[in-house]
Amino acid sequence: MKKCVIYSNCQADGLALFLPMMGFDYQITVYRNYQIIIGEQSMADLERDSKQCDLFVYQPTNDKHGDSSSENMLTKIPVHAETISFAYVYNHAFYPLTEHGGKYIGAEFINAGYWQMPLNELLNHYDQGTMDFALWSRFLHCLAEQARREENTDLKLTKWMLEHRNSRILLNVNHPTSIMFVELSAQLMHALGKDIRPFKVDHPENLTGLPCTLPHSAYISKFFGMPREADPDAHNYYRGLLKAEWTKQQYAEGFSAYTKEDELFGG
Repeated sequence: MKKCVIYSNCQADGLALFLPMMGFDYQITVYRNYQIIIGEQSMADLERDSKQCDLFVYQPTNDKHGDSSSENMLTKIPVHAETISFAYVYNHAFYPLTEHGGKYIGAEFINAGYWQMPLNELLNHYDQGTMDFALWSRFLHCLAEQARREENTDLKLTKWMLEHRNSRILLNVNHPTSIMFVELSAQLMHALGKDIRPFKVDHPENLTGLPCTLPHSAYISKFFGMPREADPDAHNYYRGLLKAEWTKQQYAEGFSAYTKEDELFGG
């Protein structure tokens, strides 16, 4: 059996799950770039398996990551091995706010006037469903970055994400749902020139079992026209993030809600 190495972040897990359902007949080994970087997976094992693979599927990472960069790993694979690349998927517009490392992603796009209101007035806007989370500008901002990253990749999701924005395609800012993994897997099969065998396409949102799912908000259903009810805990969850962000805006000296692009979109 031919051997395939998938080298990316946790988005590799979805490919490893769905590709065999489509008739992908390679032995798959997954290496997660962040686990290689922090030593949870062996660099020596990655190099060994890459040198023996027939197909190397990867997310591009530049040489700032040293030996673990995809640029370096591409020098290790056999001459006969095929390569297929896909970009890191990230979009924060499907959630009103997202907390990461004490920062609230999305807040930097929201009209500054909201943070200057008394807290009860801000929360009243939120509770009444009239708050503007700048979802469209955030969606396009992230999509533009996705398109930039996909300029030189084999698989591309920008257009698909635009066309499927009324479906739940992300469990959080960077964990795809099953329908996105199905699309990505189908593109990979087509890139190899392989026929896709008939398989079930209606899967639970998180068949891959990725962690850190965020609650789905009524704001998102309304704005993107999703035929999906809000999760029961969503309203209070995002209300709490709003209060925390408002407090930082008011009282944290020198605090800025702006998050650098590198932090937003990963390495």
